Formats: sequence, C-alpha cells, structure tokens
Amino acid sequence: MTKDRLLATVIAAQKGHDCAYSVLIKHLKPAIFSVHKRKISGQIKKDDWYSEGLEILMRCVKKYEVSCPRAKFSTYFITALSNRAIDLLRHHNTEKAQFCQQMIWVDDAEKPIDIATNTYNPRSYCWFTRVY
Repeated sequence: MTKDRLLATVIAAQKGHDCAYSVLIKHLKPAIFSVHKRKISGQIKKDDWYSEGLEILMRCVKKYEVSCPRAKFSTYFITALSNRAIDLLRHHNTEKAQFCQQMIWVDDAEKPIDIATNTYNPRSYCWFTRVY
C-alpha cells in the first residue's frame, strides 16, 4: 500500500487537535461534493449534504484504525460517504416516505385531501398520524 498523506492528520484529530479537522476538510471537501454530484444531486441540497459529510468525517476520524490501516483514510471516508448517500436514497424511496410525500396537509386549500391509503394500518406510517 502506498503512503497515506492524511494519516498524521487523522492521528492529530484523534488526539483532539482542532486544526487537524481544518486540514482534513480542506483535502476532503471535493470528495464530499463529488459523491453528491454522482449519487444524490436531485434528492438533497448541497449545503445539507456538506453538513452530513462533516458529520461522517468526524465519525470516520473516530473509528479509523491508525495502528494497522487496511485502506487510505480518503478511501475509507469516500466509502462511508457513498454508503450514507445510498442509505438516504433508500430511505427516500421507501413506501413510508412515498406515503408521507403524498399526504396533503389540511392547510393546503388548492387540492382535495387524499385520505386513501394502500396499507392495512395507516397510523403506523407517519409521525403526524400516530396515536400516543
């Protein structure tokens, strides 16, 4: 395996140095937007995805094994970003999400209210229809 240029920065970030995160963000910001462009550009806004990417970066720094790395940190991070993008797409395309998107709020006076569902128990689908 070739030398990982970000390994020393990851070690510093794990020890609590704040400036290490600035260096990591500088080097990995293009990767965040590359994954956004390739996978979820139509589903989530860039700034929301950027904040999601920063959260993933913090988790990756915390979980990355610096003693015996199996991959470069950038590869580890991009894989984590891709997995999160796929998870967001799956969540967006679930039946529950589709149902919640089709629901029309009572305040929306332009369209009639759609009360029909394709499930046996519609109360288990959305947070606003649950009975507590």
